[in-house]
Amino acid sequence: MKNNTREIISYIIFGVLTTAVSWITYTLCVNLCNFSVFISNIISWIFSVSFAFVTNKLFVFKFTIALITFLQIFPFISIIA
Repeated sequence: MKNNTREIISYIIFGVLTTAVSWITYTLCVNLCNFSVFISNIISWIFSVSFAFVTNKLFVFKFTIALITFLQIFPFISIIA
């Protein structure tokens, strides 16, 4: 039960951080780089999904992941979304 509670709390914390990564990336792209809203949204999505994937694997569920594995899985995740 204790491990399950830790996972839930970690998942919530990193979910909030993922949202922050998405908002910050989007804001920087629109305001600093003058990208269109469409392009900024795509860039923001890529950064936030990557952040969520890595943090959930490493910190929430305690799986180890190699960079090669991430690079193999990421295109599949992009196609599904």
